[in-house]
Amino acid sequence: MANGPDEPPNRGPGRPRKWTDNAERARAYRQRKAVEHATADELRRDRRNLQRRVARLTEALDRVERRRQAAEQRADRLSETVAELRADRDTLRADLEHCRAYAATMVSPEPTRPTAPEVPAAGDRAARRRAARDRRRRSG
Repeated sequence: MANGPDEPPNRGPGRPRKWTDNAERARAYRQRKAVEHATADELRRDRRNLQRRVARLTEALDRVERRRQAAEQRADRLSETVAELRADRDTLRADLEHCRAYAATMVSPEPTRPTAPEVPAAGDRAARRRAARDRRRRSG
């Protein structure tokens, strides 16, 4: 409570002070009420400011939560991709080993030379024509 100019500070218990007139008593009442209202107004203003701050922080938290979920989904997709790539790598390695093993069986110890085609006998005209036709087909 606010004290008036002629009121002693920190009045103790006992009989309330006597007012010189009704106007002074009304002024003191209005002053007390103004302090109470000012405090209530400050509290309302503080509450409004805190509510706004809570709303902003809630929105920020929601944004961060959405970003976290998106990052988790992306991480899941990437780990699936990594697993698929590792499986593909293992399959390709197995295929390569299979091909190498197969190629090792196909290699002969001595390379073979191509043999010359048989030359038809001098008197076999049809055979000579076939041989010439086959040579043309192979060359072009």
